[in-house]
Amino acid sequence: MQLIDVPLGGKKFTRICDNGVKFSKLDRFLVSENFYNTWGNVSALALERKLLDHCPIVLRDREIDYGPKPTKIFDEWLIGEESKKVVEDAWSRTVDGCRYNCIFRNKLKNVKLALKQWSKSTFGSLDKEIEELKKKACDWELVAESRTLNDEERASWIEVRKQWIEKDTIKMNMAREKSRVKWIHEGDENTKFFHSVFKRRHSRKNIRGLNINGNWSEDPIEVKQAAFDHFKMQYEKEYQ
Repeated sequence: MQLIDVPLGGKKFTRICDNGVKFSKLDRFLVSENFYNTWGNVSALALERKLLDHCPIVLRDREIDYGPKPTKIFDEWLIGEESKKVVEDAWSRTVDGCRYNCIFRNKLKNVKLALKQWSKSTFGSLDKEIEELKKKACDWELVAESRTLNDEERASWIEVRKQWIEKDTIKMNMAREKSRVKWIHEGDENTKFFHSVFKRRHSRKNIRGLNINGNWSEDPIEVKQAAFDHFKMQYEKEYQ
């Protein structure tokens, strides 16, 4: 039925037999793709059970702020020297700060902001440019159907088609990199499908909370500290 299973937090299982032998995840929320795309931060939480053998589950739309997000780099940004110059110019700017770690942090902020602005100005109007080039190429085809094109007109037609294919390839590569899934049909990025895939991947990858010492916590500070302590313990182990 093409329904999506909403990620469940709080407990691994929602039904426990009275004898404590069988554990099952029977209770869940199944929603349609349109619902999931409308409420991108939707998640489910399993609550403590009382006398019943089933745990109550709650569906909610909640976004937890874990602080600044890391900068994401697309392969298309690395083609050519333009992005490199943007990073170098942003890094060379003078920033405020008396400690080295503050200066380093502020420089990274400058780079992230510069890349964001450059990406918006370079790729923000990509769809519009593709449609304009596509229309020009189609217009040349209509002209070619009615009469023979001269060398200059044919060269213009070829150049327009070349730019159209290049920009459309950039768009497809960025969509492929975001989704990390194969095309449904070769050469068709299926924007609506991949847009929904992006949201589902983002929702599944989000950390809604952690079980810390047997208690479910969604406090960003506690979750970060628990993750830090876990990996610290792993790296401090001595292996023979």
